[in-house]
Amino acid sequence: MINIKTRIIEMINEDQELKNKWNELPEAAKEMLRSIDAGERTPNLLRDIMFKGVFNPEIHPDWLSKLIGAILGKDVRIIKALPVEGIYISEYSKGVLFDIMVEFEDGEIAIVEVQRRGIEMPPERPVVYSANAVVRQYSILKGQKKGDVDYSDIHPVYTIVLMEESGDIFKLFKDFHHHFEQKSNTGLDLEFIQYYDYICLDVFRENKPHTTEKLIQWIDFLSITDTKEMEPFLIEHPEFIEIYARACDMLADKEGLLNMLAELSYEEDVVGIIKATNEGRAKKYEAKIQKMEAQLKEKDEQIRELKEQLARVSTE
Repeated sequence: MINIKTRIIEMINEDQELKNKWNELPEAAKEMLRSIDAGERTPNLLRDIMFKGVFNPEIHPDWLSKLIGAILGKDVRIIKALPVEGIYISEYSKGVLFDIMVEFEDGEIAIVEVQRRGIEMPPERPVVYSANAVVRQYSILKGQKKGDVDYSDIHPVYTIVLMEESGDIFKLFKDFHHHFEQKSNTGLDLEFIQYYDYICLDVFRENKPHTTEKLIQWIDFLSITDTKEMEPFLIEHPEFIEIYARACDMLADKEGLLNMLAELSYEEDVVGIIKATNEGRAKKYEAKIQKMEAQLKEKDEQIRELKEQLARVSTE
């Protein structure tokens, strides 16, 4: 029997600072925390504070290495965390701040971004992140000579976006993992170095495949919210128990709980701003979604016609 619990409500009642933060929360957030404290709901590993705390590459690089490796489909080993602040092209540039950025033993770089709402991650944003990481590799550091840095020194950059609630355009597909890379229209094979992977947890839950693939296990683990489902999962896959225990420990610690309450409070404050910002962006993609829906419908019609032709041929 796996029994990992927190002391959220007890700690809040005992500490005035925590109680003040608690009082600022909307009822929905309070109810979520009560459910976690009662052992009915799992801590949400896709929340910013939680994900960065659990998968901190300076504390447990092996956990993050396994997650990234499962997504990229290859073995990777993280040797160090990189500064999460992107470089400034000029003093007037906007800042770039990554969730997690790491370097592998072969020099390749991975950026991991966690988004509860996919609409907050338009395609331009990970492109900017990736470009910033590429330019960083070509920058001259203090003490270096220009001749010490060459284009051949630039390593591939993998940008991974984990979405708890993916945007509408992703929900047109049953696939939960979308990989993007640059390819020629002529078939000419040149190795470009920027790759993007989107993981849609909500699509995964809706079309959950039953397989023992490592990636499936990881996404299953990250997407489970009910402890009644988490317990048999951990029994079947005990390698995840320590990771889950770390998430629970964060909410059993005052600092971790205080950070979570602050994040929930901040999230509520900016919901209106995010909604207004994304309205224009949503309109921009609405036409794309309609076009894709029409293309999918046309393909379905073509398949139907081919099946009818095949049936006619079979009866002749």
